[in-house]
Amino acid sequence: MHRHGGICLGAYLSALKLDFAILDREAEVGDAWARRYDSATLHTTRVFSGLPYIPFPNDYPEYVNAKLLAKYYQEYCKDLNLPIYQNTNAVQADWDESKKEWTVQTSRGAVVAKAVVFAIGIGGRFPIIPNYPGKETFKGEQLHSIEYTNPEKWKGKKIVVIGASTTGLDVAWDCSKEGMDVTLIQRSPTRIYAPEHIAGIQKLFWNDKSPAEVGDIITTEDPVALQEKLSALIMKGQTESYDPNYYAGLKKAGFLAQTEGSVHNQIFCHGGKRESSTEHIDSKCKRTH
Repeated sequence: MHRHGGICLGAYLSALKLDFAILDREAEVGDAWARRYDSATLHTTRVFSGLPYIPFPNDYPEYVNAKLLAKYYQEYCKDLNLPIYQNTNAVQADWDESKKEWTVQTSRGAVVAKAVVFAIGIGGRFPIIPNYPGKETFKGEQLHSIEYTNPEKWKGKKIVVIGASTTGLDVAWDCSKEGMDVTLIQRSPTRIYAPEHIAGIQKLFWNDKSPAEVGDIITTEDPVALQEKLSALIMKGQTESYDPNYYAGLKKAGFLAQTEGSVHNQIFCHGGKRESSTEHIDSKCKRTH
């Protein structure tokens, strides 16, 4: 399946002249981004977020929006002539130990391969909607963020956003800007950092003056354990030197902000944890702050 990582891998496999195929359940390349809500943007810088061999155009904004990102993916795959099969789902994969190969059943038929890569994104494939008392009898509109585009039709209404990570905060901010009464339900602390801090760090290594590969090498040559310590120290210094009213305001509003620790740990370790079942998720939601 193709996402950012799948397209990257496809570019490298193509450069090595290996035989491969990319399966995409969407109708068009980039549809997973093209259908995102209107205000969606990357929260990493343009140069940092580009793909191998063909970076984002220089006239793209510092934080690329979802629609431009989808366009970039489409042109990228076309320019590199990547073999992508649209409207195709992987249904089942069986390993043959004697032949040392996989047989992957897809919605288009069977494919035999030596290796299978799942590049479906950190959030997986299916939206999770928690169960809560009164859900069946609630007369207002209920929807997952995957269905959200903008707040126009809810002007004058009270909005409850369940979830306080990137998408949840974007939706809450969209609605708040329209003057709506917004309640944000937060299950656990959210990692918060000022965007100019991350942008400042990224621009040291990924910028328009040096090749992205150089930044990649510099920032990945140290062991992850060491990167974790360095990241924690740098972010701690930046947080302490920032406007104290910023974090005090979050606390006053009741927002649980995590400001200490390593961003590397948050991405490489915490980001890899998945809930074992929807029942476990539901039980955790009952402890909502």
